[in-house]
Amino acid sequence: MPEYKELEIAKAERGPIAHLWDNANWIAQEKCDGWRLQLHLGSPCSRLYAITRGGEEVGLNVAHLMPNADVSSLQYTVLDGEILPLNGEEFHSLASLRTANARPLHRQYKLFDILYLNGVDVRGLPLEQREQLVNAVLNSLYAKHPFVIPVKQARKDTYKFLLEQLANKEEGVVLKDTRATYGNGWLKAKKYSTFDAIITGIEPGYHTPHGKVHIAVCDGAMLREVGKVGIQVVAVRDELNKNPNDFIGKVVEIRALKIDPTNGLLREPRFVRMRYDLKPLECTWDKLNNDALRIELE
Repeated sequence: MPEYKELEIAKAERGPIAHLWDNANWIAQEKCDGWRLQLHLGSPCSRLYAITRGGEEVGLNVAHLMPNADVSSLQYTVLDGEILPLNGEEFHSLASLRTANARPLHRQYKLFDILYLNGVDVRGLPLEQREQLVNAVLNSLYAKHPFVIPVKQARKDTYKFLLEQLANKEEGVVLKDTRATYGNGWLKAKKYSTFDAIITGIEPGYHTPHGKVHIAVCDGAMLREVGKVGIQVVAVRDELNKNPNDFIGKVVEIRALKIDPTNGLLREPRFVRMRYDLKPLECTWDKLNNDALRIELE
């Protein structure tokens, strides 16, 4: 039996947000571009355990996130936050945390919630009360800690805060209901751009022979792959399974967060629609980068 509990890591959902910017019950927290980690510490844990959203335990590779205070009398405590890439890196660099005996690189951890404190399950408390507990942990266990810091947030002027985050090239914010229990009332407000690309290959999807397509753009005389995306529009997916060869060379519109500067692939791509009005040669690498400059919100 592990020394830590297997607890679900809550995630923000998509939903209508326009009416929430001026609502005093909702706050905005920065949306970090890193990896979610639960930190488990205190008795019966003999060391710091760090659990990813996928359930992997990487505590030995983030030992620098242990409190700098005496925790010998601390009972079971679970914190929720996000570990960030080093400056100048993309979040893919965090994959090294999965490697046994990974090179010890000290990365920042932004703390934004708490599930257990000193043996007590606090997930049922409203966010407003859990915030007070998070602040208490930061002021005691992590006082002047060089790597564990609070997440940025705004209690008012939340839309202005969003615009400031976008101006700093951040992803966006998460709106949270201060009256809600852990994991409830969390809504994403993220930027995205739309891109046009050419279908160059097809592979199986969930429970369907053909459900995901490889996409590319023209880069000089070559095709440059920019990712792959699942076809979740039922009518299009049905047609793809009837006549898969007819889709090769066709143009699709994709919604994505951005172009990953480390590999040129679209981050978090989602299929929008077929673009039968565009010719493949119109889908170029230059156009892809220009499209990335047009930002919308979801």
